Amino acid sequence: MAHRLMISISSFSLYPLPLRASLPLIAAAGLDGIELMAPPVVRSNTAQHLAKLVRAHGVKILTVHQTLFGYGPLLPLVRRATDAVELAVSLGAPCVVVHSPHVPDWSHPEAARWLDMMQPLQAQADAAGCVISVENVDRNPTEDTPIVLGAMEDLSDFAAQRGLGITLDTCHAMRNGGDLLAGYETLRRQMVNVHLSDRRSIGAGERFFLARTLLANHRLPGQGQAPLTPFLARLAADAYAGPVTIEVNPWLLRTWSRDRCRRILEQVVAYIRQAEARAEHELA
Repeated sequence: MAHRLMISISSFSLYPLPLRASLPLIAAAGLDGIELMAPPVVRSNTAQHLAKLVRAHGVKILTVHQTLFGYGPLLPLVRRATDAVELAVSLGAPCVVVHSPHVPDWSHPEAARWLDMMQPLQAQADAAGCVISVENVDRNPTEDTPIVLGAMEDLSDFAAQRGLGITLDTCHAMRNGGDLLAGYETLRRQMVNVHLSDRRSIGAGERFFLARTLLANHRLPGQGQAPLTPFLARLAADAYAGPVTIEVNPWLLRTWSRDRCRRILEQVVAYIRQAEARAEHELA
């Protein structure tokens, strides 16, 4: 029998549903857990409140992701990563996802601050049995400007040298013009999490942020050009043990109708399980 993949979902994908409303949907759809998006402001009682909510619904927090809100000087990258690690440690989550700086080289002040922060944060996470995972870079497909850790090989080397994990985002990999399966081969030794979504090209529309966001990026599996079925089959064949985290645009899950949202989630779970079955067939 092929390896059973552990399926999770980003709480951000169920935005704007509050967590207390999305957790029953997650449990009903047959998912194994959740990737908790850290709030913009982490208070002293945040972890206690969140832990109580997930316990009430029997849903595991498999990963914590740094907040996507508050970009800019009001909430710099260092602060977002620090809050996420501290929240993950307080919740006992096994993995926390952080973003690397979106700058062209390591001489940039933001990159220097990020590197200085990583060592004490990693010590804090290691002491709690939590892995810090760096997500592969999301680049603008219309720009050729280099970005630190933008190449899969650079990310793999960086993580290996520092004992960090890697989160492979399938949409980012496709958006950057790479080969998803080849990227997986490069990163697989350090991979502890997958962000699963599809992507489709929209030609000239790629120039416009709103068009990219709504029409091209983070589609439901099967709605784009990413080779997700062979990718998932490969994960199952390799007995990948980390979570496969559904991370799609919230509007695609139709959260204004909870019944419809649950049915869509069930369809995504079925898509992943069918890929497992393909792996089992190929191994037979």
